This record gives sequence, structure tokens and C-alpha cells, in this order.
Amino acid sequence: MAIPAILQQLGQSSPLAGQLKQVANLMRGDPSALLSRFTGPQMQEAQRLIQAAGGDAQKAFYDLARKNGVDPNDILNMIR
Repeated sequence: MAIPAILQQLGQSSPLAGQLKQVANLMRGDPSALLSRFTGPQMQEAQRLIQAAGGDAQKAFYDLARKNGVDPNDILNMIR
């Protein structure tokens, strides 16, 4: 099942859908501030990817999405 379909099934009032939108809004504002709120191996990997992208979180996101065969704009359109 595609992620947009999952979000549709969750509905606008779903706590998860609300959380996803909050994360999206934080990412639009200051991705570095959002990332600094999380810890653990996954976040260390995310920080490594961002550093490899010259500190550009958006470039790291796009690069990772494309590497995994996903159109990054599809993901962004889901959470807008």
C-alpha cells in the first residue's frame, strides 16, 4: 500500500497523521533543530547523511529517497 493511501486511511483526525504534519512543519522551519531533538543510531545515521550532503538536510533527504527508488516529491506531497 502506498503511503498516501495509508495517510488517507488514517484520516485527518488521526493522531499519527497529526504527528506527521507536525514533523513536516518542523522540517520546513529548521530541519537541524528537529534532528537535534532525537537521539539513537538512526539519528546518528541521519546526521551522517546530512553531513555528507554538505550540511543540507533537504539534499540528504532527496538523495536518500532517490537512492531507494522513491520520488521525494511524492513524499512531500503526502504530508502537505
